Amino acid sequence: MLSDDDLLIVGCGRLGAGVALARPWRSVLGLRRSPASLPLPLIYGDAAAVATYEQPAFDRPFSHILLTATPGLRGGGPGNRLDQALRLLHHRWPQARMVYTASTAVYGDADGAVVDENAALSSDGRSPQLQEIEAAVKNFAQHVILRVGAIVGADRRPRRLDQKPLQVSGDPHRPFPFIHQEDLQQVIAYALWDRRMQGVWNCVAPLSLDYAAYYRGYLEQEGIDTSNLVIEGDGSQQPNRRIDATRLWQHLGPQAWLLPWQPGPSRIRPPI
Repeated sequence: MLSDDDLLIVGCGRLGAGVALARPWRSVLGLRRSPASLPLPLIYGDAAAVATYEQPAFDRPFSHILLTATPGLRGGGPGNRLDQALRLLHHRWPQARMVYTASTAVYGDADGAVVDENAALSSDGRSPQLQEIEAAVKNFAQHVILRVGAIVGADRRPRRLDQKPLQVSGDPHRPFPFIHQEDLQQVIAYALWDRRMQGVWNCVAPLSLDYAAYYRGYLEQEGIDTSNLVIEGDGSQQPNRRIDATRLWQHLGPQAWLLPWQPGPSRIRPPI
């Protein structure tokens, strides 16, 4: 049975499409920059351009908006202007429930300590721009900011696995905060529908891995003996912190979270 709600997914990709299929909607529309083959209606355009929303497809009162677009700031450029896109979205649909898949990159180095949602944010690198995007999300009266760790999955095999010795960024024994893509889809589905969720939530699995264990796990799944595997850091300075998502874990209750190399489907119960 269809609901009476309409969902707009900005930056729609496989993740957004999976969320759209997790529950019946009256209508779903995806917005992305480039063509893709996804099982939902798509519009192509710049989310930060006024002209994009002048198309007839946007003439509906979207009740829910999911922003999964990446900020595009890794190269140090201006990014995808998501703060501007959010201002346009808020002007057009201020009543919508906004869910944004943010990043744990807003946190600085904590020397291995635990970091929860109240921790100080970094002032280095991409963090100030990421914080500007989060601030724009908060203009929506109903909003959820999911600060997501590394998104992993059986089809997201790390590229550097075939290196010998295997070299990783920073200290190979620093914590690796992650969430399986299948589990993340279900968390987002909760965030869209569960009005008890509001504000900022850390979003990682409650499974403790370091970077070395993450890489070893993939190789062992492929039947490779890792007893003599050498894993070393590349000498770069990378944030060392353990992301605490206790609020999320307690809210969802006992769940069988997926390890990075496990296939789906997720075993998190879908929202009722």
